[in-house]
Amino acid sequence: LLDDANYPPVRSLFPDPSAVTATAWVPVGPLVEVVKRVSLVGDKTTPILLSFSGDGLVVEAHGDADAARASEAMDATYTGSEPLTVGLNPAYLLDSLQVLDAPLAGFQFVDPRKPAVIVPCGDDREQIPGYRYLIMPIRFSR
Repeated sequence: LLDDANYPPVRSLFPDPSAVTATAWVPVGPLVEVVKRVSLVGDKTTPILLSFSGDGLVVEAHGDADAARASEAMDATYTGSEPLTVGLNPAYLLDSLQVLDAPLAGFQFVDPRKPAVIVPCGDDREQIPGYRYLIMPIRFSR
């Protein structure tokens, strides 16, 4: 058991809702399938890149070999003043998506280098209370 003195301050890592600068809503089922396909080109530590814009979402990965690349575009709704690209661990992303039990995954971003929050959302894009998943981005180079 962990006592209060040794438990990490997890709640402080969640961004204040007023600090969120960009939000995206992505269909959960199709995103799970795309992440599984795209992540095949890398190993478990290779980040996948999620590039959000007004046109939707592009999921891509670059493997160790120069020829190992995968990219797939999909529908998504994005609200943010600028396009945003974030690198995420595919296993952690799949862990979060597979337990959402909702039609849409809501991604809340403050900055591509800061923790993002994934929440379950209904078809109306309203957040379903009771679950939040904090996911840390991975630095990447293109």
